[in-house]
Amino acid sequence: MFENWNNLCKKFTIEQLTNLLRLVAPDFRPRRGFLDDHFRVDETFDKAEQIGTIEFSDARTVIVGAVRTQDDLTARSGKLKQYNLAKSILKSGNHNAGIFAFYDTGGRFRFSLITVTYHGTRRQFSTFRRYTFFVDPELPNKTFLQQMQQADFSALAGILETFSLEAVSDEFYKEFKPCFDAISDAVQGTAEIDLKQDFALLFAIRIIFLGFVQKKGWLGNNLKFLQD
Repeated sequence: MFENWNNLCKKFTIEQLTNLLRLVAPDFRPRRGFLDDHFRVDETFDKAEQIGTIEFSDARTVIVGAVRTQDDLTARSGKLKQYNLAKSILKSGNHNAGIFAFYDTGGRFRFSLITVTYHGTRRQFSTFRRYTFFVDPELPNKTFLQQMQQADFSALAGILETFSLEAVSDEFYKEFKPCFDAISDAVQGTAEIDLKQDFALLFAIRIIFLGFVQKKGWLGNNLKFLQD
C-alpha cells in the first residue's frame, strides 16, 4: 500500500487515485462527471470533475472530486479559492463530506477533507486547514504517506482519523523525543542535565521555526532550503 501512495506522490493522476480509493474504501463507487459549472472562467481552475462517491451503509455519503489548477501549486497558493469551490460543490448536493484533490500539471496536489454538519436545514462546513495535506514530488511527504498507509475509509470515522492532525501530532512526538534526547546528550560544556535539555530545546525550536518559514516560501521561495 505504501508503494501505491508513494507513486501517487511522484506523479498525481486521477486513475491512480481512483485505484487507491478502491483499495481503502470498500464502499467507493467510481462515477465520473464534470463540475466545471461551480467556478468562473476567470478563476485559477482548468477542470473540475467528480470521480466517485463513498456510500456507507448508514446512508451517509462522501463525494470525491479532482480539480486541476491553471498555475503551479504551492503549500500556500489558492487555498481560499479551493476551499470555496469545494464548499460550492458540497452545497449542490446532500453529502456528509467531500474529499478533494487539487492538482497541477507538475504532479503537486492538495488532498483535503471537508465535513458537513447539519443543524436542521442549516449546514456547517469544517475549515480547510483542519484536514489537508500538501504533496510535492520534490519533498519527502512523510506525514501524508504515514497517514495514508494506514488509511481505512470503510467508515466516515476512519476517514476523519486519517486526516486528523491529532494523530499526526502524536506520531510527530514519538519520532521527535528520541532525536531531542540525542541532541541533549551530545551537548558539551556542561554536565547539568537541565542545561543540556534547555540548549537542545532552544535548538529544536529554532529549527522547527525555520521549517515553518521554509514551508511559507519565505527562504528564497526554496521549499528545500534546510535540506540544501
